[in-house]
Amino acid sequence: MYTDNKKRSTGPSSSGSLVYWASSFSRQPVRVLIVETLPPWWTEICTVVCDALDNFLSVACSLDGPCRIPLLSLYAISRQQECLLPFVQVRGNLARLHACVEELRSIPGDGCIRGAARGGDLLRQAVLDSLQQFKQYMRHTSPGSQACNNASVEVTVVTCQPGRGVVQHLETGLKDSDLGSLRRLLVVQILGAGDWDQDCLSSEGAQTEDSLMLGTEIDLQQVENSVFAMETVLKAWLQEQGGDVEHLHLLLPSPSDNPDAVCA
Repeated sequence: MYTDNKKRSTGPSSSGSLVYWASSFSRQPVRVLIVETLPPWWTEICTVVCDALDNFLSVACSLDGPCRIPLLSLYAISRQQECLLPFVQVRGNLARLHACVEELRSIPGDGCIRGAARGGDLLRQAVLDSLQQFKQYMRHTSPGSQACNNASVEVTVVTCQPGRGVVQHLETGLKDSDLGSLRRLLVVQILGAGDWDQDCLSSEGAQTEDSLMLGTEIDLQQVENSVFAMETVLKAWLQEQGGDVEHLHLLLPSPSDNPDAVCA
């Protein structure tokens, strides 16, 4: 599908020409990041997650051109659910975003794991709370803003717990909830060194059959415990998510016996 309002073209010439359609990024989803900070796993992944977030937000806040992330919210799940960052615009808020990452980094990673028993329930509550906060934000947003243009949310959950179990728990807990504004839910499991020897899913993620009952996508992505791997997950947010596909056409010089240019 072409985005006609952004179409740019140049006429054919003997040296060839380039025709492209630039994506408008007008329907980027709102982003929610939910990070499980349960001990003892948080000690192992804290630096990786926070460093990756710091690096990513520095890039996202400084990008020119159309807005790639209209709004961002961040939750931490430890012994309780805590919203560290209500919905804010990413561009122009680097200082506030970095302060939020430092607050996440300061969450202690030691102690007992009694809170893990309620981890699944807290994750479900965080997902529902983020959707409710988005509805409230939309009520106070002026028409025509980018958040109003898409009115959809993508939630990313970062965990060290077995990813399949987290997905199944979320499916069971959310199946009777109103998920009208939720476009996709991604569970990112950060694997330890020993976890790679187990039966791991592809890094591209796998959608479970039961997620179809929710009317939304629930995917599982398993990544290694490294800043690079976590940054790769986050940088996917910068890609165009509106559904329109960018097209690149090269008009090559035509042979002398053919008046029509060759389009590749």
